[in-house]
Amino acid sequence: FTENIQRLEVKTASGRTRIHRFSLEQLRPLAGTLAIITSVLMERSAGGQCINDLVDSIRGRVAEPELLLRLDAVVASTLGNEWRSALYDRFDSQLAAETIRFLGAQTIPSVPTAIPPEVMDIHFRVDLTTHPLTPPEGLCQAGGLFAAMLPR
Repeated sequence: FTENIQRLEVKTASGRTRIHRFSLEQLRPLAGTLAIITSVLMERSAGGQCINDLVDSIRGRVAEPELLLRLDAVVASTLGNEWRSALYDRFDSQLAAETIRFLGAQTIPSVPTAIPPEVMDIHFRVDLTTHPLTPPEGLCQAGGLFAAMLPR
């Protein structure tokens, strides 16, 4: 997600280990851009909340039609061809709420910066299980997108 100079990347991991897949571009945004990675642990749960429930909850808090269209577009592009079945997969929302963490993109271990110009589309996995976190209070003070993403 982006708003002005703020950029938010949301990553989920299954189980209890925070291993996420990144592109180099996600961790090295353009100069002057502030990027935060939101990390959430997810587990399937027959009695849990489904993505459709989550989307409906967000829709209930958004009044602007263009933002609702953007929400639908992001959900559709994220789920891709699996959207029909994915909308009804159920997850433990309490675990997700308890394990949400925020990290500054620049603090996440990455590949060396001397990348030849001919090399493109670099992707890698990083284990963030013991990585330091960004305090949510600082995100609130930044306002905008960062303040809006914090759990209520």
